[in-house]
Amino acid sequence: MNVLIVIGSAAYLWLQQGPLDLLPVFVIAFLHAAYLAIFSTRSAVEEASRIYARQLLLSSESGRTSDAAASGRQTAHSQEED
Repeated sequence: MNVLIVIGSAAYLWLQQGPLDLLPVFVIAFLHAAYLAIFSTRSAVEEASRIYARQLLLSSESGRTSDAAASGRQTAHSQEED
């Protein structure tokens, strides 16, 4: 994705002679891509993806749990009123 952003930004700047508002995007994407290419290892990327997947799963389940708890509170509250 970083490579596509760098290529797209460079092509835009070269073809359109556009404003420099894309220059920060280009620089950040280039530096990030270079960092990943030079310093990251396959095992580090795999570990990071496992951690990200776990956190994503926990956050989505957390939303369901709070929705169910809120639903239970509403039901209990409506029964008290009756």
